[in-house]
Amino acid sequence: MYLNEFNQNIPVMDDFSVMVSNQSAFVLNKLKGEEVASLENTPFYIKFFYNHNYVANITEGCNVLSIIILFISFIIAFTGKLKHTIGFIIGGSLLIYIINILRISFLILLIYYFPQMQNFWHNVVFPLIIYGLVLILWIVWIKKFSLNLKK
Repeated sequence: MYLNEFNQNIPVMDDFSVMVSNQSAFVLNKLKGEEVASLENTPFYIKFFYNHNYVANITEGCNVLSIIILFISFIIAFTGKLKHTIGFIIGGSLLIYIINILRISFLILLIYYFPQMQNFWHNVVFPLIIYGLVLILWIVWIKKFSLNLKK
């Protein structure tokens, strides 16, 4: 329901995407030791600037919320003890979220310095990192905590 609330026909960026964008800019500024990243909100995306150069758009799809929802759904589908389930959902979701903030920060750097490789970084490498992390978390969950495996 949340994901459908912010569709392409409504000119409003969701608060979660704005938060992810701000945190990515903060991390990038801390990595570089000076203020080099800035954001400009538009109705459908957030423009990300690096060293006063427009580098990329951040959209709802960049905020990793849909992947976290998918992750949580899998954990619930292959449930374990309540304590383990809640702990793994919280820990895994936080890990996915933090990796995504780092992903956006490094992606901005890579696009800025190597613009010719943008499609490779954005469409190949970084999706592999995020989806690979989720897959590893799922495997750990099934092997260590899921009650379905023990049946």
